[in-house]
Amino acid sequence: LKKYWNYLQLHPIESNICEYSFKFETNDIKLFGKCDRIDLVGDNDVNIIDYKTSRKIDTKNELMKNIQLGIYAIFLLNEGIEINGKKIKKIPYRVKMLYLRESEPEVSIQFTEGDLDEFLKEMIVISDRILEENFKPNKGRHCDWCVFKDLICYEFG
Repeated sequence: LKKYWNYLQLHPIESNICEYSFKFETNDIKLFGKCDRIDLVGDNDVNIIDYKTSRKIDTKNELMKNIQLGIYAIFLLNEGIEINGKKIKKIPYRVKMLYLRESEPEVSIQFTEGDLDEFLKEMIVISDRILEENFKPNKGRHCDWCVFKDLICYEFG
């Protein structure tokens, strides 16, 4: 918390929304989720921030392939968000990961429309495989939070 507090002193937040729940549908795929933080930047730009407490810090190249961040950006572009009475519907100015264990916690990226198109293609492939029950579970520590492990995951039978 002290490292994050120090970071905030150097990077004050002007206008933000925390724990923003969203849902949207695209290509017959229904998605829902929650953004840790959404900041208004200037008059019409938005940053999406995700907090991480893990020890592993992803590089910018790894974040550019992170489907979770891609979904956040697609949500903002397709559905938008109302901040201070203004509807903003566009690609985020920046998408950031804040690694809370670090003194310099921020790793930020910018997506293009082409990047989001690639995420949509990947989402369609994943959705099709799930509907066909053609997926191999990847058992790990993330299984503790999975809502499907007791329903359809043969790793947990």
